[in-house]
Amino acid sequence: MAVFMKPSTYDKTLPRVMFGFGPRRGSAAILKASKLKALFGNAACDNNILYVCSGNIPLWYCNKEKKRGVKIIVNQNGVYYPGWYGRGYKDANEKHLLGHYLLADYIIFQSEFCKEAAERYLAKAHCENQILYNPVNTAHFKSEPHKQFDIKAPVLLSTGNYYSEVKIIRLQLLLDSFKGLLEFVPGARLIIAGNIVPPLLRKVNEIIRLKSMERKVDILPQYRHEDAPSIYRQADIYVNTQFNDSCPSTVLEAMSCGLAVVHLNCGGTPELVGDAGIGVNVEKSFESFAYPSAKSMVEAIIKAIDNYQVLSNRARERCVTLFDEALWKKKHEEIFIKALND
Repeated sequence: MAVFMKPSTYDKTLPRVMFGFGPRRGSAAILKASKLKALFGNAACDNNILYVCSGNIPLWYCNKEKKRGVKIIVNQNGVYYPGWYGRGYKDANEKHLLGHYLLADYIIFQSEFCKEAAERYLAKAHCENQILYNPVNTAHFKSEPHKQFDIKAPVLLSTGNYYSEVKIIRLQLLLDSFKGLLEFVPGARLIIAGNIVPPLLRKVNEIIRLKSMERKVDILPQYRHEDAPSIYRQADIYVNTQFNDSCPSTVLEAMSCGLAVVHLNCGGTPELVGDAGIGVNVEKSFESFAYPSAKSMVEAIIKAIDNYQVLSNRARERCVTLFDEALWKKKHEEIFIKALND
């Protein structure tokens, strides 16, 4: 919904925000931009704020608009660092992130982890900033009414965009852990949902076959965001094996649907989950990723199974009280007004 106004028809003291020309298709930023546009509209012209996330607005355009007094708000959702990107991380940060970051009049960090990473690999925040976690639409993402949990047949779910064969590490850990779980809970099932590139999918199917888990693991294809609740409602426990996940919306969506969460104790995920899940301790690092053992994952999953009802209730409550979309919208309104008045 674009907002076009003649210069004489708008109140210049009120925010008119442009949320970009469009992030890369399939990126998490495109969902965030779409959500913001739906909540606030998109001031394609006569705007006084540019909202930058994942390079959705070119740096040259931001520089040009800032010269005419437009405020720049950066939603900082992560940086390039050695453990994730490899040796070219410095050049990548300078090319894609640093310019917007230094130009910002206000910075929104998606988690404490994001702020720590940005101040380590970009620069110390030079302007006013705050932590504002991603939101979830708790009216859309909600649990199945009167859902029954079978402790002898729990359903695990893991979702993701497995766009590269290097993602096999996450999936291998997931499958190894599930195989170990079956020794203790033979009635368990696992659902893997999302985009898995064909070469990786072949490897995953081969692992499943070698572990004789064909009847225990279901692989669902990439799904539309509006259909996501129906995926979450099929499961009881959400397993996130991503190392240093910045602020995963999928974790919040799962929690809002009442799923207990098992996750690695690194990145921004522990900030979201709090006491609504079981964290698996890992060595926290930006330099390299040391994944936990399958045994540690199994122990965490069993704890989640044993404490399912308490964790499920906490998960839903955290989302309603801390991460609901309405709260996120209100925070943005406050930030927009503050940015204009400073």
